[in-house]
Amino acid sequence: MKNVFITGVGQGIGKALAQKYISEGFYVIGTTISGSSDYKHNNLKIIKLDLRDSESINLCEQNVRETGRNIDVFINNAGILVDDNQSVVIIDKLRTTLEVNLIGTIDINERLIDMISQNGQIIFISSSAGSISRTGDAAAHSPNKYPAYKISKCAINMYMKTLSLREKDKFINSIHPGRVRTDLSGFDGDMSPEEAASEIYKFVSSNNETGYFWFEGGKMDW
Repeated sequence: MKNVFITGVGQGIGKALAQKYISEGFYVIGTTISGSSDYKHNNLKIIKLDLRDSESINLCEQNVRETGRNIDVFINNAGILVDDNQSVVIIDKLRTTLEVNLIGTIDINERLIDMISQNGQIIFISSSAGSISRTGDAAAHSPNKYPAYKISKCAINMYMKTLSLREKDKFINSIHPGRVRTDLSGFDGDMSPEEAASEIYKFVSSNNETGYFWFEGGKMDW
């Protein structure tokens, strides 16, 4: 049985990904801030993880290692958007956003990188909001809103790229899932979390390239 580690499985895309991977025969190690989930399954282990808290990250690493399972697929799904209606950078909100979307995410990856199988997949759920070339495109994203979120997604794409150059025995990529009806998007979107999870699963299962930003199976300009 293959194993997948997914952060942020309490709701939205993360929960749908956990359900999808279980339906495909995977064992899922998932994280939530509370350490619990309303979704239960014999092939699902929930571990507490708060990406803002270094001690929580440390305990999560220990708990993952105690499972004795290697990781075939690592999906960095957990993320926050706290400056949705802001048009300028609010420093406190920027710090909070970067702690979760960037620094904590990088921390847990660096701690668990040795547990990822050769030819394993590391996926970062990013956003077209992190594309510099699309920043002023009103058709893609609100040009004057949520700067902290945009900064965080741009930065995590760069971490993905540098990691892909370092870890050449793995497939490491970022994915823009599209506009999905989740709490983060205000439940306004073009697809359900289940539809997004299915597309992500399809991409991960068929991908044999590394170091790119993807959307709908194609490489995205960023």
